[in-house]
Amino acid sequence: MLLCKNLIQLPSLQEATVLTGRRGLENVIRWTYMAEDMDFAKWVRGGELLIIGKIACQPDFDLGRVIRTAVQKQMAGAVFLFGGAYVKSVSPAVIDYAKDHNFPLFSIPWNVPLVDVMEEIGRAASQWDSGNDSRDPLTEILFGSLPQKAQQDLWREIHYPAEMPQCLAVLVFQRMPLQDKVRDTLPQEYRDLCDAWLTKRQIPHAVTLHYGHILILFARKNADGQTVLDELTEAVRESGSQAVFHIGAALAEHAYSLGPVYEKAQIARRIAYSYDQQKAYVFRPTGIREFILGVSNHEEFLAYSALVLEKLVNYDRKNNKELVETLKTYLDAGGSLQRTAERLYIHRNTLNYRLKRIREITGADINEPFTRMAFEFAFVIHQLH
Repeated sequence: MLLCKNLIQLPSLQEATVLTGRRGLENVIRWTYMAEDMDFAKWVRGGELLIIGKIACQPDFDLGRVIRTAVQKQMAGAVFLFGGAYVKSVSPAVIDYAKDHNFPLFSIPWNVPLVDVMEEIGRAASQWDSGNDSRDPLTEILFGSLPQKAQQDLWREIHYPAEMPQCLAVLVFQRMPLQDKVRDTLPQEYRDLCDAWLTKRQIPHAVTLHYGHILILFARKNADGQTVLDELTEAVRESGSQAVFHIGAALAEHAYSLGPVYEKAQIARRIAYSYDQQKAYVFRPTGIREFILGVSNHEEFLAYSALVLEKLVNYDRKNNKELVETLKTYLDAGGSLQRTAERLYIHRNTLNYRLKRIREITGADINEPFTRMAFEFAFVIHQLH
């Protein structure tokens, strides 16, 4: 069965955000349905994943009414395009209603191609139902409900050192070659490449494919596993494929109960993707980006970021200016005028003028520590979402 919680594992839904309804993430997705108008109730039978696209552009669109209808028809959940000409905001009443009815709401950026989303969900649902999903030990432990004793027996059967410190990595393709044949075979080829590379170096490991993602578990001898991941990443990049991928990883003390570790690896992968990091990113328990992505209610973070940056964003939009980019570059450069001017390819006098305008528009002293922290926090939220 394809569950709502599996959606964020699909390549086309890498940027999806779970807004609410986390208890409903176990809901089974029977199929997908894209609503074309507000009166869609007669066309669904229950268990469908509701896709909210162009309907959001219609004059009579009411997100609350749509979600109430979906809940009444016992649909699995809803995915909607956020921003642009689509859904521009989600009211607290809609969030509370979905939460109270265990109805998961996912938002994705407005420019994500829905054709890819529909195709991947349909393929995932049919593959799972037809029994094509491989049930190897790593898949069983990550996505099954095995007690620890059964996990121990499973690892013992394949002679895997489960008691050793582990590193769990998730390799996700962000862009694939256009040829259909290559797109179909590349994940398996990369999976085999990773398996062969780890075997050659005599590193105990387990590698599997899950919805097009490559999951890699290996016993780490060094403290962070970063060295192994860096060398493995380089080997994959040298394979000659034009595919673009990112890797997120998380550490574990042993190979039992890896579910929470997998969630951390997925958060790390989202960070690597958001910042286009060209090497594996390992989850940091004290990281601010990990904290932001790990909190369930992302709406409050997004509202905070919009509030902090609102005046500058509006000014740039009306005057075709670049003050938001200037401020972000200034903060990234640690407040160095020279480095900021060099990165923006502008004169120091131009930079000083822009910083003056930023102070005037925001009414804030950007060199005051707490103000700088607020802007930096807002930019991190914006980057991640």
